[in-house]
Amino acid sequence: MNKTRRVLMVEDEPDYASGVVDYLGHHGIQVTVVTTLAAAMVGLERSLPQALILDQFVDGLDLVPQLPEVRAAYKGPILMLTSNTDVVDRILSLETGANDFILKSISPRELLARLRAAMRPPALQVSAGEPEAVRELQAHPPLSVDGWWMSFQNREIRSPDGVSVVLTGAERDALWFLLENRGGMVTRDELNQVLFRGIPKPDSRGLDNLLSRVRRRVREVGGVLKLENVRGQGYVFYGFDQSDVGAEARRTANDIA
Repeated sequence: MNKTRRVLMVEDEPDYASGVVDYLGHHGIQVTVVTTLAAAMVGLERSLPQALILDQFVDGLDLVPQLPEVRAAYKGPILMLTSNTDVVDRILSLETGANDFILKSISPRELLARLRAAMRPPALQVSAGEPEAVRELQAHPPLSVDGWWMSFQNREIRSPDGVSVVLTGAERDALWFLLENRGGMVTRDELNQVLFRGIPKPDSRGLDNLLSRVRRRVREVGGVLKLENVRGQGYVFYGFDQSDVGAEARRTANDIA
């Protein structure tokens, strides 16, 4: 018999929540429903669920801006559930911590399938519909470059001194792809496929801004990301170096120029 999975759900529509609880319950998934984000944060500590489902709008509050806080407190799968079809909100959700962005109009069967996919071990999260680059990212064990260690599963990067920082999902995907392609140029289109599943980024500077955040993350643990911006084409990652504020400032200025 399959072990029961435990899921925490933030949903303030009783009828919808009841339908989800009943359907998932028939398939071995126990769903606990709370109606506020504050209650969810308490529940995350107490029950350690294997996934978190968030209604985007709860009691008039948009939870997309709260995702970084939620992600900092919870490392498991986060699925954003919504009636909103705005592509920008979908991208922001995926960038700031959500694993999936699901419309409430989908069938219960598809919700179950996507929830199960999110709860699989990372090495098994492979879909025939995903870009090849994404499937490759999800199949590898931790990487080590220049004494720096990175775990895809834990979204963690660790310095040679053992200092670590947890990345957002988008930061993790970008840095991992660069690590896998060290020394070679990765194009903007390739990174777009990995980060946004091919959805056009509304801001043409989106990739540059994301990689700037990755640079800051590496600086937080005492290092420098040796990354060259090949104007109009892509990026070349050479590895890591020890923190040098002056050198990093020059690199940043060169990238912007």
